[in-house]
Amino acid sequence: MASRFGPAVVTDSGEAGLGSSINLTAYGSGCAPHDATSDLCLSADLDCANTIPVPPDCDKSWCVRSWCYVDPTNCRIANKPSVHLEGRYYSYATCGYMDSFTHTDRLSSLRGRNLRVAFNSNSGGWRGAYNREGSFAVNHDWGGPVGE
Repeated sequence: MASRFGPAVVTDSGEAGLGSSINLTAYGSGCAPHDATSDLCLSADLDCANTIPVPPDCDKSWCVRSWCYVDPTNCRIANKPSVHLEGRYYSYATCGYMDSFTHTDRLSSLRGRNLRVAFNSNSGGWRGAYNREGSFAVNHDWGGPVGE
């Protein structure tokens, strides 16, 4: 398969990990929810993805969001390398969506962990958070309560 983005490494959608229902000649061309019929999405419980607005912890919200392949040298909007087709770059932002595909991986990596967070004791108004040394760099001198 050839396109203006360069040759795809695979020509079989099953080999790309997408399933046999995906047509690779049209996959990623134009803004559309291209993954909606992929094996990963068809085997998922998409009830949360059909909720409006989509909850942030919905692991498969990317299944119903539009995206397209872009040429990263000509597109300044957020894009990332494809995990399915080497040499291709996808963008949800081009189609008006946030990249929930990457977001859900980050979110799931935090599940079951205790997170230690700090709250600045003085917001500093328009100048930013309060640091005893007047520094805006991270130097462990930030004041305020800590929660876990």
